[in-house]
Amino acid sequence: MKAFRNLSAILMVCLILALGGVSAQHAPTLTPPTLVPTVPSPDGEALLAESAVARIMREGVVRVGILFNEPPFGELNPRGEVFGFDADLARSMAQTWGLGDNGVQFVQVTRQTAVDMLTSGKVDMLAAALVHRRELDTLIEFSQTYYPSYQAVVVRNGDGATELAHFADRRIGVVMGTPSEIAVAEWQTSAGYGFTVQRYVTLDLAITALNANQVDGVVENVIRLERAISSAPENYRIVDDRVMLEPIAIGIQRQDSRFRNLIDRTLQYLFQTGRLDEIHRDHFNGTDYPAAGFDVWANVGDAPRI
Repeated sequence: MKAFRNLSAILMVCLILALGGVSAQHAPTLTPPTLVPTVPSPDGEALLAESAVARIMREGVVRVGILFNEPPFGELNPRGEVFGFDADLARSMAQTWGLGDNGVQFVQVTRQTAVDMLTSGKVDMLAAALVHRRELDTLIEFSQTYYPSYQAVVVRNGDGATELAHFADRRIGVVMGTPSEIAVAEWQTSAGYGFTVQRYVTLDLAITALNANQVDGVVENVIRLERAISSAPENYRIVDDRVMLEPIAIGIQRQDSRFRNLIDRTLQYLFQTGRLDEIHRDHFNGTDYPAAGFDVWANVGDAPRI
């Protein structure tokens, strides 16, 4: 009997110790658990409430952002009329869509305000000699290229330079704060040779420096160069080798694929019908439209309508 009581006591002690161990394992801790950090997912890009096509259909007019001081693409004449290559292109697009003679509302934009005017919805599209630059792809979308422009170098007639490499250890003039300055910087970075860059406030001052033999060449958009030397073209020559391509396209709001496809089809339709060539002749001294590389889909078909 005594042995039984001793065995019971031993079993009781073992049970208490076992329960105490379990309690110890699950006892609450005063140190809070470490939370797994949550990385917030980036907000998705907001979808458009509606395509610009829907608004144009509803109101019967397309709002076009255009430059008033960029001949031959866009100008405002003394009578208050907007004209130029971009202006006539926009009018032809609106007529193709069936909007009629009053189907375009031109809105003045500048180089500084154009993208903001588009993204804020103040205009439906930009026909403003707008260069398709990679850094703008996160802000707006572009149509296909409708004008293949580029940055070029102008030299004095008689200069022996026929390619960019011939400017090694020479002097290049450029206008400060312009895309040309960016083009020259990229040229310097990629070239395997050096040259001196001299900066000017205006293109006229840079051309004056070229005439005075203070620089050996001036870099600017080829269309602006041709306009700058038009009074005495026999004194200058534009080098064939291009500094940087500047494809000009129409800008629209992001994610509006319906409007972008309509614009691309319309550009191709105007190209096929010869209207682009007519507009180019009107504003580029009777010269043919630079058609090389212009993409045309197999199923463009008849005039695109809204």
